[in-house]
Amino acid sequence: MVNDLHGKPSWQHQLSVADSSGSWHNACTPHSDGTSTAMLVPGREQGDGTIDHDATAFAITCTSGASAQQDFEAGWGPAGAVCVRHVRVKNNVTLEQLEAHYPALRGRVGVVCTEAFARAQGALVFNRSDPSGAAP
Repeated sequence: MVNDLHGKPSWQHQLSVADSSGSWHNACTPHSDGTSTAMLVPGREQGDGTIDHDATAFAITCTSGASAQQDFEAGWGPAGAVCVRHVRVKNNVTLEQLEAHYPALRGRVGVVCTEAFARAQGALVFNRSDPSGAAP
């Protein structure tokens, strides 16, 4: 626990993700102070920039912050992605390649993948990213 900008206690979390080799690494890039943690933010940002203050909704934000407008990217269940709306880095993989490599995603990529669709497929976690697909 650390104090936020207003001096109030704030829970910070380290998030790990596995890469294609199975190696785990921190999901957040380092902030200027060197921390690589995430925090829960109440509500959910909508496409028009407003916040939905649904009491059950939250977003996970890295302490390094968001560098661009972020749109819904994918929904995740216990066994992995249930659908993918857009790829995070276009130079790494296309939606078509995801479908070919992960048969469970066939018919579940692109515009069909909305938060409501992901929820209906069992998603428990929803992530957002820059829809341009530019490399960080």
